[in-house]
Amino acid sequence: MKRCLLFVALATLAAHLSADEQKWGFWFRDPFSCSVHFDNDLFVRTDRYYTNGMRLSLLSKDIETENLPGWARRVYGWVPFFGQPGYQNNIGLALGQSIYTPRDITIAAPQPDDHPWGGWLYLGLSLHHKSDTVLHKLELQLGIVGPESLAEDAQKYIHRLRSLDWPEGWDNQLRTEPGIRLSYLYKKRLASWGAADGWGSDFMPDFGVTLGNIRTDASLGATLRAGWRMPRDFHSLRIDESGYVTGNQQEFKRGWGNCSFFVFAGLHGYAVAHDLFLDGNTFRNSPSVDRRPFVGTAEMGVGVRWGRCQIAYAHVMRSLEFDQQDSGQKFGSITATCFF
Repeated sequence: MKRCLLFVALATLAAHLSADEQKWGFWFRDPFSCSVHFDNDLFVRTDRYYTNGMRLSLLSKDIETENLPGWARRVYGWVPFFGQPGYQNNIGLALGQSIYTPRDITIAAPQPDDHPWGGWLYLGLSLHHKSDTVLHKLELQLGIVGPESLAEDAQKYIHRLRSLDWPEGWDNQLRTEPGIRLSYLYKKRLASWGAADGWGSDFMPDFGVTLGNIRTDASLGATLRAGWRMPRDFHSLRIDESGYVTGNQQEFKRGWGNCSFFVFAGLHGYAVAHDLFLDGNTFRNSPSVDRRPFVGTAEMGVGVRWGRCQIAYAHVMRSLEFDQQDSGQKFGSITATCFF
């Protein structure tokens, strides 16, 4: 009797979940993606400025606009360019941490003419509205700056594990401050050449705006890719966009049809109105430097996809961000993605 009741209960639960699937969780069905993004200047044998970034991201499968949850449809009603007919949508979730230090981390005393010590721990929620050639992305990040960001703990743990120079100056880090960062990104596949199942290339300019006490800026740039069976996505490999790599079920074929290889290069310029990690805390006295209003980055790299796994590496070069900086920065960036 108990087994019969258990069977009936499980059957009822399964039917209930099937009926409600369209309401609460169906967008995390095949093929949603999970990505891990890792930035670090140890790839180029330095340990300074923007020294480490990590981000774990989930991106839903493609969703028809009418199947979005109610809160997402309400956001679409407020934001221009969203809700266009014929477009697909994705929902993204992210957990990330960024770490910043001066040039010499072995100095315990304050270094007023160098990059402040600081960390940023955050959660991100994003909406993606896209066609085959256009992407609109809106992301909200909420988090914390200061000791609660766990940047000190993370750096000391890694340096102890790898017997690296000990970071002495975390007592001088930026003070506790809640943070908000709202960003909009527009990308367009302006041109593409070749075949989807063979050799090809594409060119994607982009424009972005970010608002908040963490950072306020505007960006303009472009990325050029070329390769064999390039992924049908918008190449979101920078950490602020990382993990937002989509996959079409038709891309996951057997045999050599699984293999995809591509190289890429990109240039981006930023007009920066505010950067908390250079300007210091918003409402409290804290270390700061003389921020430069314009910053440029260049990146080049390579990516490979096999089956439902993709990995890409980029070498990133960034121009001077503040007046006291002795040279620009270089770091390596790895993004690994799995599709489920």
